[in-house]
Amino acid sequence: MMDVEINWINGLSFEGRNSKGNSVIMDVLDSENRMKGIGPMELVLISAGGCTAMDVISILEKSKQKIKNFKVKVSGDRSSEHPKVYKKILIEYIISGDEISYDVVKKAVDLSKDKYCSVSIMLSKSVEIEHKITIQA
Repeated sequence: MMDVEINWINGLSFEGRNSKGNSVIMDVLDSENRMKGIGPMELVLISAGGCTAMDVISILEKSKQKIKNFKVKVSGDRSSEHPKVYKKILIEYIISGDEISYDVVKKAVDLSKDKYCSVSIMLSKSVEIEHKITIQA
């Protein structure tokens, strides 16, 4: 069982806290176009990106890939009508290092998307998710 708690700060600002005391501030744009935190739908993208990033980097390290830099960019295209759900999500893996094998990276991404990343696997039941691999020199 996993438990989290959401506490109201003020307006539309909330603090999400896990059972270990770690927290994140959630917010939406106010009338002056300011935010104190991250929007809930952005957190969905961050969760998917973080989950798959952990899988892929772990697999690549076990595969002896010499990684210098690794990041995951996630973008989501939302419906214009309520509920403004994601229609499509793009997850891009950007990797640099010495002699990085595209085939090894592709296998790591496939394992994450098909077997290990519970967040993106759950999301894929209702939204199209595309994966892109970019290996930089």
